[in-house]
Amino acid sequence: MPVFKPNNKKWLKLLAFIFIFLNLISYFHAYKFTHFADKNLVKSKDAKKLSMGEKDETVNEGDIDLMFKNFSSNVKEVKKYPNASHESYLNQYRAEWTQHIVQFMEIAK
Repeated sequence: MPVFKPNNKKWLKLLAFIFIFLNLISYFHAYKFTHFADKNLVKSKDAKKLSMGEKDETVNEGDIDLMFKNFSSNVKEVKKYPNASHESYLNQYRAEWTQHIVQFMEIAK
């Protein structure tokens, strides 16, 4: 049975490879979800609903407007919640959010 020795070069190379590989996966995963390509938005004709807090520092309002403009769906809606940040609108406006989702689902049928 192999014993892990910190001075063993094979183990150190393996750990370095794993560390670099996981960082690359994290980088590309984050890049995919923060860089929206216009060409990808027009592919789907499904109904689209976007929700955001007006004080959201994570999602840029310009990105939301660009996504909404480029959606090819005939059924689309943007709802902005005042005085809410990225996820706090679910806490502050839960009843209103739930009502909007139910209404949108009825429209999208």
